[in-house]
Amino acid sequence: MKISYGMILICGDPTGIEQPLGAAFRSRGAQVDVSVRNYSEAAAMLETTEYSMVLLLAADDSPNCLRLAEKAARERSNAATVVLTYTISARVRKSFYRAGAARCLVMPMTVGEICTAVSDQLGYADRHDKYRDMYELMKRLGFPVKLNGFEYLLYAVTLTVDDPARLGSMTGTLYPEIASRFGVTAAQAERSLRYLSESLDSTSVFCRFYGLRSGESLNNRELIALTADLYVCYMRDKLGM
Repeated sequence: MKISYGMILICGDPTGIEQPLGAAFRSRGAQVDVSVRNYSEAAAMLETTEYSMVLLLAADDSPNCLRLAEKAARERSNAATVVLTYTISARVRKSFYRAGAARCLVMPMTVGEICTAVSDQLGYADRHDKYRDMYELMKRLGFPVKLNGFEYLLYAVTLTVDDPARLGSMTGTLYPEIASRFGVTAAQAERSLRYLSESLDSTSVFCRFYGLRSGESLNNRELIALTADLYVCYMRDKLGM
């Protein structure tokens, strides 16, 4: 499947990978702007340029990087923000998901691996039967199948894999879409997802992977984003990508 990369902004902390990464995307037909270290410049570029993807290089969840993630979500709600983070901390990833990121990739990764992950984010829609594979993965992760929230989460993740911008409008877009699909109210969809999160057991694969305790619930946005993150990684392994 041919991916249209459009305009990409590479910003955040200088790591040495920004120029090779920019060159790799330019060779794939993208237009790339690079602005690392100068956070105010990157913020100004987000205000004036229509980006299809923001690649945020982040040593950790520093205030500057979080502000860039939040600004990207606010100024460019149709653009997916992918954070390349150099820490495995689940707390850091949760901070970026709360700030509006669509995915967090843990470095080190090669330039080729990053390009593949971004291609997945931009153009996964027609590659596989997401609904079936998501159901299989969620069972393995330990989500309670009998709860209504299981189906709601399954549907929410398949929607946001295609369009990460939906996570920027939970109340205005995502809850109503779930409600329309299952014949419930948006408030019922929100409560069912929250109850699903609260019902996860600390022994589940999902909780063990993210270091969560029983009863330590995520908000719905975090739940959807973290599950979608695992799904894309799972499918890359399954398809041998």
